[in-house]
Amino acid sequence: MGLYALEEGDLESIIHRAVQQLCLTLGVEYVLLLDWDKKENTLRIMANTGWELTENSIKEIKAEKEWDVGYALRAEKPVLVSNYAEEEFKLSPLLTDTAVTSGLLLKVIESNETCGILGIYSKKKREFTKHDLNFLQIVGNLIGMSSERIKSKKNLEETNKKLKKEIERSKKFQKQILNNSILERWDLGGYLLDYLLVLLLSPHLLGKLEVLVLF
Repeated sequence: MGLYALEEGDLESIIHRAVQQLCLTLGVEYVLLLDWDKKENTLRIMANTGWELTENSIKEIKAEKEWDVGYALRAEKPVLVSNYAEEEFKLSPLLTDTAVTSGLLLKVIESNETCGILGIYSKKKREFTKHDLNFLQIVGNLIGMSSERIKSKKNLEETNKKLKKEIERSKKFQKQILNNSILERWDLGGYLLDYLLVLLLSPHLLGKLEVLVLF
């Protein structure tokens, strides 16, 4: 997973591989990855596996603490649910088309800030182990770091493009300034030549020129 995340430049492909690997390795029926909009305080589905999303499926909810995902967003540590029927919070409406009994949720970190929630769910009651948590945490970290790396790369590419345009623009302006300077020098030379001719052809100088010629 780590090598794939480093070699792959498409975040969607990395996420798809990650959720599939979670299902296969941990033997869970459902995986859910949510993106958190901090300004709007909403959680939106980025990726899921185990059930199909339709036009009528709920894909975004408010990050309220009454839902497991909202509770996990505020929790200081991963949230382990053995039985949703016994918890103070409810299974989020994002999974209404599933038959979930147990779950394990944690925050996804990007650039040292929470950017979403990653959760795995089981139909049957299950006591998730420390090994399950460690693997889920590793996958969550890979997703967060991959997102950060790809965004940084795109920002760098955009900055380089802008810098290249500025350099080309600067060269164009320098050329225009150089051309204008040449034209100005020609204009000044022409002005001085005209002024010199006027002086030479003035009656005062013509008289002196005639004397010089006679001499």
